Amino acid sequence: NIDVYPNPVSNTLNIKGTPVDAEVEVFSLNGKKHLSGVINANNYLDVSSLQSGLYLLKIKSKETTSFKKFIKN
Repeated sequence: NIDVYPNPVSNTLNIKGTPVDAEVEVFSLNGKKHLSGVINANNYLDVSSLQSGLYLLKIKSKETTSFKKFIKN
């Protein structure tokens, strides 16, 4: 079970319950990709460069793909 917090987020989005090798992508609701990469060992994603709004986080590991919504302040 994957959890993202805090939500809404200002700068650092914590991602709990993912494999260490999971890849992440952040999309706006119109489908534009804003960020991508691999979850670091501390299980967080720096979202400080994003503008305020609602985003979709795609978390893909070898076994599963999950989606989570979050709000950037």
